[in-house]
Formats: sequence, structure tokens, C-alpha cells
Amino acid sequence: MRIGSKNTWFAFSASTIAAIGISGCSIFHPSTLTPTGMIVRTHAKPINTGYHGDWDPHAVQITMNRVEDTTPVSTNQVYVATITDKNGKPLAGRRVEWMIAEGGIGDIVEIDETGISDGRGYKVNNQYAISHTNFFDHVLDRGTDDPSDDIYIKAGQTWCVISSPLEGTTHLTAFVPAIYNWDNNKVLAVHNWYDVNWDTPETSTDATGTSNTFSTYVYRHSNGEPLQNYIVRYEILNGPSGNFHNGFGQAVEVRTDVNGIATATITQDSPVEGTNDIKVTIIRPEDIQCCNKSVKIAQAFTQENWISPKIHVTKSAPSQVNCGEQFIIPITVSNTSTVDAHNVMVNNPLPSGLAYVSSSPAGMFTNGNVNWNLGTLPAGSQRTINLTVSANPTGRFGSYAEASADQNLSDRDFAETNVVCPQLALTCQAPTQVSACDMINYTITVHNNGTGMAENVQITDKMAQGLIRTNGQFAQSFNIGTLSPGESQTFSIQAKPQNAGTFVSSAVATANGGLMAEDSATTIVNQPRLSITKSGPDERYLGRTAQYEITVTNTGDTPAINTTITDTVPTGMSFVSASNNGSFNGGQIRWNISSLAPGESQTVSHKLRATGSGVARSTAFVKSRCADASTSSETNISGIAAMLVEVRDTEDPIEVGDFQIYEIKVTNQGSADLNAIQVVCELPLGQQFVEGAGPTNARSAGQKVTFNQMPTLGPQQQATFRVTIKATQKGDVRFKVWVTTDQSPEPVMETESTFMY
Repeated sequence: MRIGSKNTWFAFSASTIAAIGISGCSIFHPSTLTPTGMIVRTHAKPINTGYHGDWDPHAVQITMNRVEDTTPVSTNQVYVATITDKNGKPLAGRRVEWMIAEGGIGDIVEIDETGISDGRGYKVNNQYAISHTNFFDHVLDRGTDDPSDDIYIKAGQTWCVISSPLEGTTHLTAFVPAIYNWDNNKVLAVHNWYDVNWDTPETSTDATGTSNTFSTYVYRHSNGEPLQNYIVRYEILNGPSGNFHNGFGQAVEVRTDVNGIATATITQDSPVEGTNDIKVTIIRPEDIQCCNKSVKIAQAFTQENWISPKIHVTKSAPSQVNCGEQFIIPITVSNTSTVDAHNVMVNNPLPSGLAYVSSSPAGMFTNGNVNWNLGTLPAGSQRTINLTVSANPTGRFGSYAEASADQNLSDRDFAETNVVCPQLALTCQAPTQVSACDMINYTITVHNNGTGMAENVQITDKMAQGLIRTNGQFAQSFNIGTLSPGESQTFSIQAKPQNAGTFVSSAVATANGGLMAEDSATTIVNQPRLSITKSGPDERYLGRTAQYEITVTNTGDTPAINTTITDTVPTGMSFVSASNNGSFNGGQIRWNISSLAPGESQTVSHKLRATGSGVARSTAFVKSRCADASTSSETNISGIAAMLVEVRDTEDPIEVGDFQIYEIKVTNQGSADLNAIQVVCELPLGQQFVEGAGPTNARSAGQKVTFNQMPTLGPQQQATFRVTIKATQKGDVRFKVWVTTDQSPEPVMETESTFMY
């Protein structure tokens, strides 16, 4: 026997430990070594007062786990002793002496040896042993794989194992020297040993109204040989009224047969649920062996549980169906018991208004009733019947489904269906006429005008081509669910037309039972259309004004409201004025024209001044709600050169021999450059060229003085040329100047008179 505990003490001899350490042999393990230690045999009581007084006042009582028992021979039987104080608290470390009476049979096989030194238990011989109550909890493991046969030893308890290979009786005494009260310091146990073993019947569960046979097997423990002629007594202790062997009574004695088996059949007086507690007693008869009396070997208890089959019916039906619709009525028959139900029948009468269509499993329909024979319904099982019917008139229709079985079992359930006729109505509303820039608001309303619930109602609307829903979809569905009688739901949808025209959009409502309703709405979409023209000069010189006219026309079929005309002032031009209360701000001219009727035109104008050369481009826009247009114009702006030639003499008159200076001023009074300016002077007779000065160099040839060509003279710029002459003879003469340019290839001539004396 193995002992497990919280604290287990082992003692090893020095030689053993040394041998293990020296050899290093791997086959040894400390747990496989036999504990050693000196057994110290001491007196049961201390010296002096131990024999004359209560030297351990705490210990007051010893008890044993059993005081009488009968078991097969050669088995190990564990007896557990507990020592407690006056409050029943177990006490540890107390000595217990175990004794088997002389002249009897049986041996002490093993004793509780926990502890150390003089506190450790030991066996003196097979009839006498000493142990001490434990300080800790222990588990006695019988060495089997079955934990149910383990014995739990608690602190304050100790144990002894006895056995006997022979039949007979063992008288075992457990004595505690520490208990001063002689009436409480020992406990006696009687153990009967027989070479008999037995298997008694286990608890049985059967259907009410049936029977069950119990079997007890008696055999020799030593070799398993069946024991014949042993008496087995079966006795009904309580529970439903019953008897053994069809009327033998509530108790019966049966002898084992050649196979060692004794059977008894229990039968109920009437089918009633409940539990019979049954006592089984095994008796060795008096004449089995010579000179031995009849002996009760064992006593056991078993149970007979009587359970009735349970028939339960669950019938369901849709709460509502539409008239003319086929629907299924499920009928479920359950046996919730652990025993079978036999001859199960189901009946369902159909009320007027419901017509039988079919059923699964198939039933028999006669005279308005549907019947099914389900036979045996096993324990814990169920069967479902699907009854298909149809209803034509409206109203509430209900009926019972009833199931019956043997032992007068029955149950029924009721289900009712409301047959209604829902009816859908749908309206689709939209404005009859809108502008192309307006959103079209569609309103779809579905209404249940019928008497029942319209289920799974869905609306699908379809936009006409040319309309775009705000979510970008062409078609959309709405899942409404269920509409009660008289209930309606409304949905709003917005769509934008892409062009003018007539648009027809539709919607369809559907529901279970083939219900459908549809409607459509027509909307005429009108659209203003604007055209714009702009006229003005193609060319203007710098500094000059230009007038532009803008004409807009509504060519559409609906008024163009909130119409505005804008024109930009291009680079190189500046605003001068505008007609029709046009306003200028931020480089734009703007006219507000509240509305243009279909076919109506409006003309506005404005003046600009050319301020810079180049191409002046501008775009005029007309915008209204839902329409716009634009047009562009170009005006080429260029400058013009305007040349002024002036000639003067610095002195007049002059004496012969004096010098005279003629100043020639060329001025560009225009807005464009003068290019390739050529100045040529002609001296009259009586004058002699002296020198020339100016923007370019001068050269003379006879009476002609020519200045080199001046490349350019910008607008509003002036160039001065000077010619110095000497008077050589008297006279009233004329100094001539010719000036040519690329812009004025025809010379401009000027003269200056001078009187020389």
C-alpha cells in the first residue's frame, strides 16, 4: 500500500546514501529506497502520574470508521481510528494500540507508520501494533488506477489494515492509553470473513406498466466458482405498489442456481410513476457446511425507477395568411420521457374554410379529419407533421391537433390563423412643369386598403431617361416591410433633368401573395436658351474711342430669369461709358436684365478708349437661371505718327561776313514712332556752309547739306538739327529744309527767310 501525504518522512542509512553517491548507478532513485529508522518501543503512559491521573486531559474519545462488517476472505480491510477532544476536534500525535483477540482469525497486515523516532508506528506482531494519529492529511492509495477506492486520512486519525485467508470472525480492539476515561478509551470491531463475493443489481429504469428482472450473482471469492443454493432476498421498501413474480408479494427469497445467479422479477400493480427502493440480502444457508448456522453475508440496496412515456403536442400556424394562399401547419409530437411511447396516433379536424392540400408524412383525410399513425415514438425523440392547407374566405380559422398513445396518454395543442386580403394602392406625384434647372420632387405613397397585413412590401421606382437621381441611380427599391390595414408610407425622391422635354417616371409596389400596384407621373421640363452677339470696330488708333453693342436673345421656351450681361474691359482699353444703367467695377461692365421672355432680345452698348497698342480681346457673357452663352471680340489698336517740322534763324538780319545758325526742329506729335528720319538742307546763294550739328552727323555737297538718317523718333519726342553758315553777299534769301520718314515718304518742306546786308 502506498501512502501520499503533505509531509512524508523518510530515513536513509549513511551506508545506503554513500553507496548511491559512490556508485552513481542510475537505476537507484531515493523514492525506491526502503525508509530506515530505529523503532523505539516505549511505555504507553509517562512515568509518575501517568498511571495515577489524567496526564492528557485533551484526549477524551476514540471512534472507529466501522464496528461490524462482512467481506470476502483475503481482502485488505482498512480501519481508521479518530481521537477527539471534548469539542470533537481531532487530536494529532496520540498513541493507538491495535489488538486482535487471541483464538480468533485474521492478521494485522499493515500499520500506520507515519512519524519519526518514538512517534513512528510499528507492528509488534500480527496480532498487536502501535500507531500515532497524524499531524497532516494523508491519502491511502491502494495502488489501483481507480481513485474511488482511495482512503483519505485526516490529521488526528490513524489506520490499521487487517486481512484473513480463512473464513471466520476477527475481533479488533483499538486502545488509546492517553484517554483517562476507561469507558471511552477503546473501541471494538467485529469483522466476518467468508469466501464469498457477489454482484448485486444496479439501478434500473423502466416504463410504467412493464416489468424488470433483477439478477444477483454469488460466487467464491478465492477462485470465482459459482455458489449454488445461496439465499437472495429481494424486498420492496417503498414507492409505487408492486410485487415480485406476479403476485408473490413485496418480498421474495430466491436461491442461486448452478451458475450462482438468483433472479426476481418486479411488476407494478398499476402503471404509476415513481421509485421503488429495493433491499437485497445475501444469506449463506444453514446446510452449506457442517455445524454452521445460517449467516447473512451481505446487504445492498438498489432502485427501480418507473417512468411513463410523455406525449407532448406542439402545433403552430402562421399568424396571418392571404386569402387563396397555401400555407403549412407544423404539428410536432414529442416523447420527452426516457422510455418509448407505443401506438402513437395524431388527429386534426379541419374547420370549414380550410381546404386539405397534402401532408408530410402522408395522412388519411376523411370527413374533414386528417389522421396519422406514427407507431412507436422512441424515448427522447419527436416527429413533425407538415400539414398543407389553403384558405379562401377571410376570417380566423383554428383547430386542435390531438395525439394519443398506450397507457391512456394524450395531449393536444391549438393553433389559429387569420386569413386576410390585403390590397395595395400606389400613387406617384410630380410637378407637371418645371425648368431644366429645377429639381423634380417625386412623391410615392403606398397604401394598404385591404383587411390584412401586407407583408414584405417593396417599392421599385424607375426614372425616365434624361433624369438623374440625386444618388446617381436610375432605379431604386425601398423595402418597407409590413403595412397594417389602413397604413401608408410615403417616400420623396429628387431628380434633375438633363435636358428639356416630357418625362414619364413610374413606380411599382409588390407584397407577398402576388400583390402589386403601380402608377406613373409626367413632368414637362422647359428650358430657356440664350444667344449673344457683340459688334464693335475691328481697328482703332490709340487715344480714340470705340463703341460696342451686345445683343442677347432668349431662343428657349420659358423665360430666362435673373439674366445678367457682363463684358470685360481688355488690356489696352479703358472704360468710358455704358448704356442701360450698366455698371463698371473691377474691370467688368455689368447689366442686370431681370427677365427675358421666350423670343425676346435686349441690346446694350458701351464705349472704351484705346490706351495701348495691340489686339484688345474681350469676352461677353450672358447668364440666367438655367442658361448661359458667351461671345468674343477683337479690336486691333495701333498708333499714328504726326511729324511737325520747324525752321528758324537765330539772327535776322545779318551782315555779310557774319555767321548764322539755323535750328531745324522735328517733332513727333503722333502716337507712333517716326522711323528713318532724313533731314536735307539747301543753302541759298550768298551763304557758305560752316558746320552741322544734331542727333546725326552732317555732310555738305555744294549748297546741299544732308544729315545722316535718324533711326527713330518716339511719340511726343523732338529732335533738333543745327546748320551754321557764313553770309558772303547781300540779299533777301530763303533757307530750305526737306524732312522725310518711312511714315511720310513725301518730303515735308519748310523755309526760313534771312536778310543779309
